[in-house]
Amino acid sequence: MPTDTKTIQAYNRYASVWAQRIRSGKMFSHSCLERPAMLAKLKNIKGKSVLCLGCGSGEECKCLKNLGAKKVVGVDICKGLINVARKSYPELEFYEEDIEKLAFLVNLLI
Repeated sequence: MPTDTKTIQAYNRYASVWAQRIRSGKMFSHSCLERPAMLAKLKNIKGKSVLCLGCGSGEECKCLKNLGAKKVVGVDICKGLINVARKSYPELEFYEEDIEKLAFLVNLLI
């Protein structure tokens, strides 16, 4: 199901606020459920390239890099969130793209 325009516009408007909430650790659905569930599913990623779809403001990408990924590429449909991610984590790669149209990204991880 594609992301609707209204949702994208809302994330663009509140990108900085969203990043602050995630980074504060007070967004309990993320810190207590989403992140632990994601980390529990990961196998050893040391030395591997990782594509993070729906990366938002980049926190998960930074986490993946800290876990030893050789290369992390983050993709999100929201320009505002990608701008925050690029500013916050300039050592990582971020792209504003619709994940339903990712043909060009396959070569980025090689």
